[in-house]
Amino acid sequence: MDPLLSIFSAFGLSVSAGLNAYIPLLVIALLARFTDLIRLDAPWDAISNGWVIALLVLLSLVEFFADNIT
Repeated sequence: MDPLLSIFSAFGLSVSAGLNAYIPLLVIALLARFTDLIRLDAPWDAISNGWVIALLVLLSLVEFFADNIT
């Protein structure tokens, strides 16, 4: 991957992480698992595992409800 593209990707993910910490990881995991848009190399390919995706969904829901209750 082009180094400049990597830098822009990192900034884009960090900006969206300000909204919710687990949403960028969840989006990357879902895109890697169900589409050909993203191909993750080892060790990052573990993110597209079904158990990891389920954990990211759970953490996103917990953070969402915890943020709305407080």
